[in-house]
Amino acid sequence: MHEEIGAGAFGIVHRATWKTTRYIVAVKKLHLTHLTGKMEKEFFKELSLLNNIRCPNIISFYGACTEAGKYAMVMEYMSLGSLYKLLHEDNIVLTWSERLAIAFQTTSGINYLHQLPEPILHRDIKSLNFLIERAHKGYIVKVCDFGLARTRNETTRQTKANSLVICTLQWTAPEILCAERYTDKSDIYSLGIVYWELGTGEIPYDDLQDGVIRAFVLAGDRLKIPNTIPSSFRSLIQQCWVQQPNDRPNSSHIIEMIEECIKIERTSLVQSGTKFGGSGGGFFDDSSMESFTHSHYLRGMISRRDKIPLEWCQFLYSSPDNPRKILESKLRGTRRATDIAKSFLLAENEKINKVQVILNSEKLYVNDVLRSVLL
Repeated sequence: MHEEIGAGAFGIVHRATWKTTRYIVAVKKLHLTHLTGKMEKEFFKELSLLNNIRCPNIISFYGACTEAGKYAMVMEYMSLGSLYKLLHEDNIVLTWSERLAIAFQTTSGINYLHQLPEPILHRDIKSLNFLIERAHKGYIVKVCDFGLARTRNETTRQTKANSLVICTLQWTAPEILCAERYTDKSDIYSLGIVYWELGTGEIPYDDLQDGVIRAFVLAGDRLKIPNTIPSSFRSLIQQCWVQQPNDRPNSSHIIEMIEECIKIERTSLVQSGTKFGGSGGGFFDDSSMESFTHSHYLRGMISRRDKIPLEWCQFLYSSPDNPRKILESKLRGTRRATDIAKSFLLAENEKINKVQVILNSEKLYVNDVLRSVLL
């Protein structure tokens, strides 16, 4: 267990090393001292749900400690922390293409949850619950702290006296402030506030007291959207936070709206002679969503003992100045490839020059290539 990297209503999060794999992970030590028989059953049910989630924009769940008084969850580690930290503490200046890519990924994760056969409502959407990692192009964004509604309620009950619960009123939908039923459209309202943060770089309702925020939202008033934000994105924000839940778009519709925002931004930059993506390296195209998670997928293959045949589609992305060339000689039937790529860019911005990979005479295996490139 290493340093503390975060804290909240659920518990304290530490960076840690998984001994068997040497992977860096995040360990969340829950603010729970005990669980009744019924609550313990619900806890296991919710953990099982997390274990079955498979989405590139949702944080991976690795395991849990269920010993009384030592409840903890082991999850994927994202080195840049939360979107809140990126926007409001690190003061990173994002290009519009990067902001749109982040908005797309946040929505993709939530849409996955909403479209499950048994839909999952996040119930606590805020910029603190989207985690960030640097990627080959821009940033990887993943949703965290979802699907644990009953555990969250029990944690809140056990920790109220200790004042450990962090207020998230700024992102809370008006119907929830009125104690009405929580629906998927309540999640959508919260997404609208996150989009506003992305557009402005500001903290919502900063320094305002809870009573003022509550009265403001219930009256139908909303945060001011600067004219510097593109009109298509302004419209998206406004539709997400309308007062009546049924008048808000669903997550699938929002994805379509963000895709339209991306097309408009790309067209505008092409007309102005500017490369889409700007100086921040946030180039965004139709294949970007796959490349965001490509490096993480490949790293995960290293630890596997079984041989995994490597297909062309699994190695499309190399460095920006040498795209789609890696392993090309093998695919053309040659037995050896040296200096395959001038460079290979990894998720952590590690750069390896003049990579040399010796290819198996019969078949190339992803494990072998990764050990040559990454180790």
